[in-house]
Amino acid sequence: EIGALGAPHIGALLRSNRSLTQLDLRFNGIDNFGIIALAEGLEHNRTLQTLDLTGNLCQIGGAERLGEALALNTTLRVLELDSNRLTAKGAVALANGLLKNKGLRKLTVGGNSVKEGAKKFASALQVNKTLEWLELGANGIDDDGCDELSWALAGSCMLTHLDLSRNDLTSGACEELADALRANSVIRSLDLATCRIGDDGAAMLADALSSNSALKSLDLTQNVMSPLFVQRTLSQLKARVRASFQRAPVMEGEGEEDEEATAIGN
Repeated sequence: EIGALGAPHIGALLRSNRSLTQLDLRFNGIDNFGIIALAEGLEHNRTLQTLDLTGNLCQIGGAERLGEALALNTTLRVLELDSNRLTAKGAVALANGLLKNKGLRKLTVGGNSVKEGAKKFASALQVNKTLEWLELGANGIDDDGCDELSWALAGSCMLTHLDLSRNDLTSGACEELADALRANSVIRSLDLATCRIGDDGAAMLADALSSNSALKSLDLTQNVMSPLFVQRTLSQLKARVRASFQRAPVMEGEGEEDEEATAIGN
């Protein structure tokens, strides 16, 4: 375990290193001060493309320094911050960095507690034109936060994948999401698994797909739809939408994907 004492040394290495492209620091007991040191190194680094900090402790100070680093760094492509006890204030700090960042392609912040901070991510998405993959699963995001993310999707947002699974979303979030799908021609994958979306909300999303030819994967597993609704809707979608849905990827040895869509289900 690298811990708080080892992280500053890695941060110093990042300042001068000209060859490292990937750095995996998952579950290393790095605290807020260690995150700050790494972020300071990242500000000066021009070669690192992937930084995985999953399972550490990034509080507001660390998030602020990471946000500042993102505003300056142009080479980092992937930043993973899942399970870091990030709060709404931390999310705001990161989103502020995205407002100026022109290099990051993938950001994962699942399993935190960004809650209202999702609204700041939505604002950043309307400005940032390079981020393609955003994971916000299990963050206590409610329908209001989802509405603002939907408005970003309906605008000039360039996301191809958005994960909102395991949040506090109900059918009330689906009207704006459906409108976003009708307007958006970029997003390929939308994960809404393990929320509280019912028949009426899922019906809105299914209806929107008749106007969307870009989305390839929609995950609504483990919601609260009735079996009869699922069966009827799947039948309609196969006849009308064809390849607009796909199964979730299968593990090797579990069989092949169906050509046609089957991604709505309990």
